[in-house]
Amino acid sequence: DSANATTTSSSLEELYLGQNVISQVDRAAFAGLSSLVVLNLAENTFQSALHAETFHSLPLLDNLNLRATGLAHVHADLFAGNPNLDQLHLQANGIASLPSTAFAALTRLGVLYLDDNALTSLPTALFASQGNLVQLHCRGNAIRTLDPRTLAPLAWLRQLDLSENALTRLAADTFAVVPMLWWI
Repeated sequence: DSANATTTSSSLEELYLGQNVISQVDRAAFAGLSSLVVLNLAENTFQSALHAETFHSLPLLDNLNLRATGLAHVHADLFAGNPNLDQLHLQANGIASLPSTAFAALTRLGVLYLDDNALTSLPTALFASQGNLVQLHCRGNAIRTLDPRTLAPLAWLRQLDLSENALTRLAADTFAVVPMLWWI
C-alpha cells in the first residue's frame, strides 16, 4: 500500500540510477528520500538543466555522482540543501563556468571532481567555504590561470590535479597558500 511505500522510500540510503537513459529529472524526483546518503545518476543524458531545488530534500546526502550527464550548467544554489555532501562528481559534463557560490553550502566537502569539463577559470571565491576539501580534480579543462586566492581557503587540500589544462602562468605563491598539499 502507499503508506508502506512512503515508509520504505524514506528509509532508502543508497540509490543507483547510473547508466540509464534518464533525460529529465523533475524538481521533486527525490522528495520523501530524506535518508538518502548516496545518489548515483552518472552516465545518463539530461536534456534539460537540473532545477535549482532538485537535491534540496536530501539533507543527509554524502555522495552525489553526476558524472557524464550532460549537466552543462550548475545553478548557484543547486547543492544548497546538501550540507553533508563529502564527495561530488561533476566530471565530463561540458561545464564552462561555475557560479562563485556553487559550493557555498558544502562546508563538509572532501572530494570534488571537475575533470574533463570546459572550465577556463575558477572563480576566486569558489572554494571560500571548502576548508575541509582534501582532493580537487580539475584535469582536462581549459584553465588558463590560477589565482592563489582561489586555493587559499583550502587549508586541508592534499591532492590537486591540474594536468591537461591550458595554464600559461603561475604566480610565485600559487601553491604556498596550501600548506598540506603533497600531490600535484
